[in-house]
Amino acid sequence: MIRNFAQALSRAKELERSVAVVVCPEEEDTLKGIEEAREMGLIAPHLFGNKEKIISIARNLNIDLEGYSIEDCPTPEQSALKAVEFCREANQGILIKGFLPTPVFLKAVLHKEKGLVSGQFLSHVAIFQVPGFDRLLFLTDGGMVVLPNLSQKLEILKNAVSVCHALGISLPKVALLASLETINQEIPSTTDAAIISGMWRRKQVSGCIVDGPLALDNALSPQALKEKGIESPVEGQADILLVPNIEAGNLLGKSLVHIAGGVMAGVVQGASVPIVLVSRVDPPESKLFSIAVALLIQKGKKSN
Repeated sequence: MIRNFAQALSRAKELERSVAVVVCPEEEDTLKGIEEAREMGLIAPHLFGNKEKIISIARNLNIDLEGYSIEDCPTPEQSALKAVEFCREANQGILIKGFLPTPVFLKAVLHKEKGLVSGQFLSHVAIFQVPGFDRLLFLTDGGMVVLPNLSQKLEILKNAVSVCHALGISLPKVALLASLETINQEIPSTTDAAIISGMWRRKQVSGCIVDGPLALDNALSPQALKEKGIESPVEGQADILLVPNIEAGNLLGKSLVHIAGGVMAGVVQGASVPIVLVSRVDPPESKLFSIAVALLIQKGKKSN
């Protein structure tokens, strides 16, 4: 069971070097993260973007691009489309979002004819290493699905559980978050959570332990459960925090980083290849840790 990003990196180093297709690495932190992963033997980078800018940034960072493949693309849209097409044809490696808007990147990924849709539902899983926690926290979905309905939440849950399994967490505890822990018909997140929890109890959801609705304190604090007199199979020790909408996920995720001092990795699960997706302003270590997680997911795909 991987409990922190150092362990994830260590495990990823044991794998064979993988092809990494990077879209628009035209920014210092992105290129630093890619180079660090290359030096560690994790990836063989294939870059798609403005070649002149990439070379200029690499020169400023004293990065030798001899071991890189670079395809010159004049716009972010073309970079994303060509990179996704490369991944689709090769059907291997991992795809990494660089310095371009997320909607532009995802538009290429979701392209009906040339994209990476594999028949599964795509969702974002953010992984956090937060001071004071003895484990990684998985947050979903704060990056892709705006307002998921019940069936979509089940797919989001399935994707997050598969990421946990790839990191050796065999039975992750899932908290279905809401603003309160009681069912209120006027708050859809509470009714959805109750239905999913009922499905888990009837073994319609597997590979995890599920409970909800739970407020955030109930999900992460055994003491809060005790004081409120709540009995929960998650026991205040949630691994996965499933949020009701993208706004809640975005706010909670950024709070874990900017207020709690956490470090984030981010992946998109459900595509034909693992996808690294973090913010353009995230530091190099976020890119590096995300690559490590994506490689472990790729290993899990091959094993299955």
